[in-house]
Amino acid sequence: MKKSKLFIPFIVTIAFSLILAASFLLPFASATDEYREYLLSYPDAMNLAEINMTNADSVNISLLGFIRIYGGSASLGMFSELGIIYVIIISCIGLFSLFTLVFAVLKKPVPTIVFTVLSFIVFLMIKWDFTDRGIIPSVTYNWGVSHYIYYIIPALTLASAIWLLTIKIKAKKHFAKTARDGLIQKQDNYEA
Repeated sequence: MKKSKLFIPFIVTIAFSLILAASFLLPFASATDEYREYLLSYPDAMNLAEINMTNADSVNISLLGFIRIYGGSASLGMFSELGIIYVIIISCIGLFSLFTLVFAVLKKPVPTIVFTVLSFIVFLMIKWDFTDRGIIPSVTYNWGVSHYIYYIIPALTLASAIWLLTIKIKAKKHFAKTARDGLIQKQDNYEA
């Protein structure tokens, strides 16, 4: 089996893993229309002065932005233990997404699958928590684009990694059969 058969699933897996990792930087929360108008009417005003976040920065908040918010509140002593826990949990989404990309580049489908599943599980935890506490959706914020990407892209990343895994397994079986046939032929030639 040729190595070129690995090329397409490899590239597809990398593409989906890259989108998954980039989703960490895309808006996870977007301001509602009314709140967006308010924020943009005073774009340079400080929304969260403690972390140097202006109103314009607060229109769309990525998961990295939520790390800044929770980290800033923890450094100020406001709910410091809770803020640190949220920083760690949200960071895990980014870290697991990054590991997914690294293992996709290394053509390691099993760790790619594992870290994709882990990033999706942590995403579901954060989504449930934000919904339960009324952070998103709320009067001021709705879900952003990365919220929807975290539903679609992990499934596509899993599918492409499984595709890559099956092709690698077939290639190993083909190589083992070819090697075994070669040994049998050499043995037959030796006996003759």
